[in-house]
Amino acid sequence: MDEMVRLPPVRVGVTYGPRASIVSEVGITEAWRWTALARFGPHFPVKFLARTLGCPWEDITALADDFEAPSRAVRDQVPRQYYRQYQDAVARIEQDAAAKFAAMRSAFERLKGSADRTAFAQAVERIPDTAVRQGIFLLRDGEDLTAELRAWAAVRPAHTTLFVHPG
Repeated sequence: MDEMVRLPPVRVGVTYGPRASIVSEVGITEAWRWTALARFGPHFPVKFLARTLGCPWEDITALADDFEAPSRAVRDQVPRQYYRQYQDAVARIEQDAAAKFAAMRSAFERLKGSADRTAFAQAVERIPDTAVRQGIFLLRDGEDLTAELRAWAAVRPAHTTLFVHPG
């Protein structure tokens, strides 16, 4: 995002914990995290999510199981002409995560015929992408949703500001 868009503050209730009630900046990393919480929050323990998404577990607990609250607040309070920018960022992240998960699944499908776990592990170790290697083992163990979360974590974007409060 080359240009920052100046907006009034967006109230989300929780951004970086219960102490924050007004967001002065919404970045692509927050969009990534909030979308991940909405998607995976109901399925994993809070501390596991916090560790995977790189945020304090108190922030997730403060949502009181309403994992869609941050994304919904942005949707409800950001002017429509700027909300499209947020949606585009989320769509790009979702595409990247889906591609990473597809790479995991494809590699797993190629290797799953190996009955010998040692031979399987040696074949997996030759794959250069760490996230794909981790995902293959998760898929072998039947942990598809955990592999998908791992794919999501692997595509965490570098911080780029989407919206800034005029301050």
